[in-house]
Amino acid sequence: AGDAVPDQDSGICFVMLEPNGERTFVTTLGAERQLSADVLEAAHPRAGDVVCVSGYSLAIESTRIPLLTWLALLPEGVAVVLDPGAVFAELPGDVHDTMLSLTTVWTGNAEETEALTGHHEMAAGAAAAADKLPPGAVWRPISAISASDQSSGFLAGEKPSRNQASAHPLHASSAHSTSPTARSSTASKPGRSMR
Repeated sequence: AGDAVPDQDSGICFVMLEPNGERTFVTTLGAERQLSADVLEAAHPRAGDVVCVSGYSLAIESTRIPLLTWLALLPEGVAVVLDPGAVFAELPGDVHDTMLSLTTVWTGNAEETEALTGHHEMAAGAAAAADKLPPGAVWRPISAISASDQSSGFLAGEKPSRNQASAHPLHASSAHSTSPTARSSTASKPGRSMR
């Protein structure tokens, strides 16, 4: 949406996939790292829109600062989906806190959720991740269902608002749920990071 950055190419990412499903990423940074809140605002998000944020965009100051500035100014009703990536665990605590306070949907896998919460067991990790999100946020941690078929799935549920928390405990939905705020799904995706 912004002007071209002179004398810089766009960054690229090569993904190498092993027969066992292990992925290796080789990334170069480029013109996309020359970011400002004004460039982001050119997208003109409005209620009902979704903004997807990669934890890797938070790892580099040239994108982190304008991104967090812009996210804090989003209009009411714009959803922010955070795909934390492994790098999120390495970010400073104030970056965690700021980003999580702006997050509408957490999509961390089991390893990312454990790194955030310290809980190895999936249900405990999911509940602890939900406690770090604003009321009404949705958590979607991904965990392995079966090592033999390399399937992965996720649990999803809406975190109750503070006044609903005591009456409606946080829980995962069943695969047959019809609730618009809580779903369960599975997908076959190989790889240790279960993405």
